[in-house]
Order: sequence, then structure tokens, then C-alpha cells
Amino acid sequence: MTQLASRNFIIKSAPVYGSGVFLAIWLYSHIAQSVYVSLYFDGFIANGPFQLFNPLRRIANGQIAGVDFQFFHGLGVPFLHYPLFALFGKSLFASELSRNLTSLICFISSLFTFGFVVTKHNIKKAIYFTVSAICLLEFLSLEKVDSYGLALATPGNSLLGVRAIFPIFAFAALLSRSSLLLKAFVTGSLFAASLLFGTEHGLSLIVSFIIVNGLAILRALIKNRKIAILDNSGLSWKFQIAVLLAFVIALILIFGATTGFSEISQVLKYNLIEVPSDQFWFFGAPPNDYARSLADFTQLSWRGIILLIAVILWLSACVCRFFFIQPSFVTNDQITLTHMLCYGLMTCASCLGMLEKGYLLPMIRIFVLAILVQLFKEDYVRVFVSQLRNKNPLFLKPVLLIYSLLIITFFTTIIFVSVKRLPPICYLPGDQVSPQLSILWNKHFSQIDNALLFHFRENKKYKIWSTYSGLLEERHQIFHPKDDYIIHALGDRRRKSYISAFCSYQADVVQTLRRSHFIGYTQNRDYEQWLRNTTWGFYEEVLNNYQVLTATDRSILWVRKPAQWVSPDEHYEAIPIASDAHSLEIPVPKTENNLFLLVIKLQYRISNPWKSVPIIGGLPRHLVKLNNAANCLPISLSPYQQEAHFPITVKPGVNPTLFFETKSLLPGASMSVDSVSYKLVRLTEDQKVFLYD
Repeated sequence: MTQLASRNFIIKSAPVYGSGVFLAIWLYSHIAQSVYVSLYFDGFIANGPFQLFNPLRRIANGQIAGVDFQFFHGLGVPFLHYPLFALFGKSLFASELSRNLTSLICFISSLFTFGFVVTKHNIKKAIYFTVSAICLLEFLSLEKVDSYGLALATPGNSLLGVRAIFPIFAFAALLSRSSLLLKAFVTGSLFAASLLFGTEHGLSLIVSFIIVNGLAILRALIKNRKIAILDNSGLSWKFQIAVLLAFVIALILIFGATTGFSEISQVLKYNLIEVPSDQFWFFGAPPNDYARSLADFTQLSWRGIILLIAVILWLSACVCRFFFIQPSFVTNDQITLTHMLCYGLMTCASCLGMLEKGYLLPMIRIFVLAILVQLFKEDYVRVFVSQLRNKNPLFLKPVLLIYSLLIITFFTTIIFVSVKRLPPICYLPGDQVSPQLSILWNKHFSQIDNALLFHFRENKKYKIWSTYSGLLEERHQIFHPKDDYIIHALGDRRRKSYISAFCSYQADVVQTLRRSHFIGYTQNRDYEQWLRNTTWGFYEEVLNNYQVLTATDRSILWVRKPAQWVSPDEHYEAIPIASDAHSLEIPVPKTENNLFLLVIKLQYRISNPWKSVPIIGGLPRHLVKLNNAANCLPISLSPYQQEAHFPITVKPGVNPTLFFETKSLLPGASMSVDSVSYKLVRLTEDQKVFLYD
């Protein structure tokens, strides 16, 4: 009897303790890696770490979000990270710890909360749910086994895991059994939070909610047939109105509290108009990959594409079952599941802007959660075992054995992956005390400090302007007078304002990044040339008014020339061009013996019948490709402008050729070039590094 009791205890407790051990090892591997990369900092000088560190510094300085600064991915993201940033000391290392740990905390808490609701507040089952979700996400993940960690649990380059977290809480609220009024208030508030913490995910959540519930109600009205609701919400139009009303109120309150109720309209304009207007032609253009045809989507990930197709088929089945076959009853769970799948599909719209497999990850998480909702809420496993016991008892033990082996294999594999991710025990070089910058970062600042000390002597107070502000500004305790990143000056108005502010500020020191550093750090993507192509007005102001002080392996440091500010020369030499020309050869001066710089002024017209349609209106890319030039990156033309200025680095004795073309998934878009002219920009000897790097 005692042995039987012990065996039953082991059988019942083994899953609990096994799940606990698995969760502990998995969490430890991520926490250890987070601490390692945070305390021994070797982050990229552009994007990534400083995209969060800059606004955190501004908040600590008392600046107002939406007034003194904007945040590219959702204004609430820095505030979510601020508590840990303040707790750890408000330094770069504190920012990195917060960046890594907040992503992990959000990931785990969202899975557990969702599982807790699905399992009807059963903590043990919620743990099983969380562990199952982690296992499935690890097996379905798109990154390599030896990666830093599970992508949605780590900050990555753009904090995708955090930005996509509040929709998970919103779905948990929709699945909950709370009263209609409370559920509507919580759900609407979470919709507003989703928009604040991740603009594109908040929009996908709200639009999918309106589409799914709207279709269901519309179908019922068309058929003039009332659908029975088996729980406390389902298709209640009053509930949906209450959710949307709570969303509007919460949106005003949350955004108002964040911005001090002074610039709500400006924040919404930046996130809903200015950022989307540049999502396709600016970010979704060379050197980034974009879809020219449907076949190009296979570049993302075959695993991701298969899962995307699975979501489309599942969503189609849900729509057909509940909205077209017209059942006599539906449940809230069925509607919410359809809403989840619709949201997951809509999040993949970002792939239309830029082919990036990371954009598929929120959809994959939704797919996993939808599967687990079916397994845990409907209890399919228990039903299957019961049916097997009643109909075929002989097969029960072999089936359970196979099931147990699969579970053990899952656990063992993920534990192996987690252990493999652990950083080395002794990772700090020499006897330096952590936290510390990497050797390469210290070398970079040693060169900069020596050059600045030599040039400015004892004067340590000077104005600095960086295309990507970060550690240099932090070391001198100053703040960028405009957008911290040049890529955040989006839209025609804000981009012009950025250049105008630079001319007015007349910084003593300017820092631009080296092409070689970008190329080496981003898998051969020439992002510095991309910036020169799309924001040439800024670089021409630099060349006219600054000379090179020093060049580190990461950046070029410029200092003001001892002269009055010089504006760009507006004298261009026109080149005849036919009205229907698709290419044009540029006649260049024959007197140059080395690489030299030409600036092209292009006047063009764009025709796009889809321009008023959201998302797909931005699909056409209008490009200028270069031949016989030292810089070969195609130039992407803005769809809301009619004139572009961009540089060409010309080889001596060779005439470069421009090719004009439009690439789009949809037909009908075209571009015509009205005029082309050029001018020669002469560089001083010290500025020649700009041509080569």
C-alpha cells in the first residue's frame, strides 16, 4: 500500500517538479545571458541599445515624452523600462539590464497570465501551459540554436517582444469569465496600452477586433437570425461598444498622462501618419530586402511561411464555420480565437514593408497560444485518453508511453539549448571591475578623447551632433537638440526640420558613422550610404562646413571650419532627357584623376492608383539604380515628393548611368523623370575619407 502511494505521488508530482526544473533552467540561461551582455557592453553604435538608452536619459532628465522627444516604436516603451533603469543606477549598463530583463519579464508574465485565464485560475495547469508554450516556441523559433535566446524573450534590435506583449494580455481579458462591464473596461484599456507600447500591434489588435465582431454581427443581421450566446459576452454589440468606448477614454488618459496632456495629437500624428508614410519607401528599400514578387516571400523563412499558411487556413476555417455556415450558437472562446488568428495574420503586414523574418514571430506566438487554448481549455488530451481507455484499453499504455517520451524529448532538447546559451563563467578580461565597455569601445573613445583634447585644448564644453546619438553625448552630459537618430526624422516636414535645426545649432563637433562599420556589423548592408541617399541635405551641410578631425574604426568625427556657415550651392548643370527615358548617362568632368563626388538633382512624377489604400498603397518602390559608379546602392524615391537629391561617387574617366524603374507587387504604378541635373562637390584632402568610407 505504501509503495502504491509512493508511486502515485511520484506520478502526480513528477510533471510539477519537472516543469519547475525546466522553467528554472530556461530562465537562468536567459538571465545569465542578459547580465553578461549588459555588464560587458559591446553593443552596436547605431540602433539597438541606444534606441532605448537615449529616451531613458531624457526621462531621467525630466523631459516630456511627445514634447521633447518621440519614440519610434510606441511612446510607452521607455516608461515600461524606466523602473529597472532607475533601480540599477540610470547608466548605460542599467539601460541594458532593463532592456534585457524587461523583455524576459514581459514574455513570461504574459504567457503565465494567459495560461492562468485559459486554465480557469489553476496555477499548476498555468505552469504547464507556460512550459508548453516555451517548448513549442523554441521548436518553432526562426533563430539558430546557438542564438542569444528565444527572440520574443530578448530585446533584439527593436524590442519586438515588448511591443507585441499587450495584445496577449488583451486576449486573456477577452477569455476571462469576469463581468461584462469589468471585462469591457479592462479590454479597452489594454487596447489603448497596446497602441501606446507598440503602434503596429495596437492597430492590428483593434482592427482585427472590429473586423471579427463586425462580420459576426453583420452576418446575423443579413440572415435576420439571432445567434445564441453560450457565455457572458460573445456577440453582444453593447459589449463591443463598451470596449471601444473604454479604449477611447483610456487612450486619452494614458497618452495624456505620458505627454502631460500637451501633445497627444502630435504623438498620434507621428506614430500613425509620419512613421507609416516612410515605412515602405524609406525602410523597405535597399539595403533592406523587400518583396518584388510573391516568390520573394520565401526569403523570409520556410518554417515561418508554412506557419503563416497554417494560420491563414485556420482563420479561414473559423470564418467559414461561424460567419458563413451560420451556427445556431457561438461561444466567446470561439470569437476570441478567431480574433487572435486575425490579429496574428495582420501583424505580418510589416513584411510587406520589409522582408524581415522577425516580423513573423508575433504570429507564431499567437499560433502556439491558439493551439494550447484548444488543448487546455477543451481538454482534448484528457478526452482522447478517456476515449482510448473506453474503446481500446490495450493501446492506452503504448500511447501514454509514446506521449511521455515525446514530452521528455521536448524537455531534454530545450534544456540542452538553454545550457548551450549560458555565457562562459569567466567572461571579464583581466582584473577590471564590471560593468565595463568592451576593448573596441574603449579604443574608439580613446581615439576620440585624444583628438578632441588636442583640438579644443582645455575647453571641454562644445556642442555635439551625431547622426546616431549615444555614448558620446552621455559622456559629455548633453542631449541631442533634435531627434536622437537621423532615421527618426520621418516624413517630409520632420526631415526638413531636422536639417534646419542642424544648420541653426551649428555644432562644434559632428559624428557620422563609417560605411565599413555598418557593413561589417549588419551583414554587408550599406546603411550609411542609404542615409546619404535619402537625407543628402544633411551630409552636404556637413561637407560644406566641417573638416575631418579623426576617424575611428566606428565613426568619423568632424569639427567646424574656421569660416562663416556655407549653404549648399544651388547651381546645377542640366542634362537633356527624353520624356519616356528609362536610363540616362551622366557626362562627367574629364579633369579628375581620383574618385570625386557628384550630386544629382532629379525631378520626377509618380503615378500610383493604390496610393489611397492603407498598407498596399505603399507597395510600389520607385528606384534609381547606378551603373559605373563607386557607390552602387539603389536610391529609393519618396512617393510624396517630386524632387530628390543624392550623391554619386564617380570613378575617373567613366560616365555613370542612371536607370529608373518601379517595382511593386501590384500593377499600375509608374514613375516618369522630368529633368536631371548635376553639380560637382569638391572635397578637401581630409574629407576624402568620406568618398571611400
